[in-house]
Amino acid sequence: MASALHAEEPFGTFNLRTGLFRRLFRPFVDKATPTRYPIVLAHGICGFDKLRWGPIEVRYFHGIEQHLRERGFDVFTSDVPPTGSIEARATALAEQIRSRYPDGKVNILAHSMGGLDTRYMIARLGMADRIASVTMVSTPNHGTLLADWFVYYAQQRFPSIEKLAKALGIDLAGFHDLSVRHMELTFNPAVPDDPRVVYRSLAGAQKFRNYFVPLMATHAINRALERTLLRQPLDAGDGKALRKLAAGDGRLVHALSEKGFQEALRDLPREWLRPELAGRTDGMVGMSSARRGQYLGDLDADHLDEMGWLTTFDAKGLYEALATRLAEDGY
Repeated sequence: MASALHAEEPFGTFNLRTGLFRRLFRPFVDKATPTRYPIVLAHGICGFDKLRWGPIEVRYFHGIEQHLRERGFDVFTSDVPPTGSIEARATALAEQIRSRYPDGKVNILAHSMGGLDTRYMIARLGMADRIASVTMVSTPNHGTLLADWFVYYAQQRFPSIEKLAKALGIDLAGFHDLSVRHMELTFNPAVPDDPRVVYRSLAGAQKFRNYFVPLMATHAINRALERTLLRQPLDAGDGKALRKLAAGDGRLVHALSEKGFQEALRDLPREWLRPELAGRTDGMVGMSSARRGQYLGDLDADHLDEMGWLTTFDAKGLYEALATRLAEDGY
């Protein structure tokens, strides 16, 4: 199997069959070299620190915080509004960092939307002098067309979704903020990178058969969006999967059809309609959207693999390698 991480500089290799991570720099020892600054793990949309159902505990970064602690790192997992706006999430993240670490800098290891929260916090909330580095794993820095599609139909064809969410006290602003429209029109022009902070990124993608089941649907939608932009007919297999997903609901059948995808994207400026945003993805985020700053490499992983939820991908090894890289670079 090909290496799952292809970096511009030698970094490491993943073996997904055995779930092992092998360092190229030196073998693992009992304790890793600690980073100069503490590490904060920042979760993505619909994320959390931990959830409990009786004796059962589920963590967003599954086993990762504990593993890093055991390896000798000072690490803290933030907990921000799951579906809130980037501004709301970033504000909560900044408050938690100031509370946990009143002085000095921290390193951020962010998954998905957590990278956008961090970028906003640095650029707009006066946290540039508190953040040494941010390493973003599959962060949609240029948005995701999946969000544009979802927001369009939630507003135009399924307004009951927003009404129900509002009645339940659920904020859906985060989904809007992940759209290509919001990222390119509003977010990126107002949130430049700060030269005092080191920005790094990685991106994931997998073949369809390797996706965790819940991501097969989003992967199929992404592929359909890509083919729509390429003006190609939907793949027969994807079309069948999307029709099954629609479950006979007339509005969903339309939303998941070729015409439905065209309708959802028709008002976006042509320069934003880049097929690669929906091409190679981790099921949620396109690899081209995830690239920003120093690009560390490609991951053979889907969006949930990157959180450590499946044993076929060595997420603990990934985050340890990222932390060790920071330590070696003086952060």
